[in-house]
Amino acid sequence: MSTTYPQLKKGGMITLNPVSENFKFACCDCGLIHTLDFKIIKNMNIEMTVTRDNRATGQYRRWRKK
Repeated sequence: MSTTYPQLKKGGMITLNPVSENFKFACCDCGLIHTLDFKIIKNMNIEMTVTRDNRATGQYRRWRKK
């Protein structure tokens, strides 16, 4: 079973559901997978955390070579 990730390009946009947690996406054409977590805090501000997912990156890069 393969997992597909939205692939973002420079300047590209994507619509997110504000209740999503651990949203993963493939960045650029290098195949890095990032996890995006966000929450709405006081006064409708948004707090975001973006981290690289090394395990998913390795799996994605191996799968993409086929």
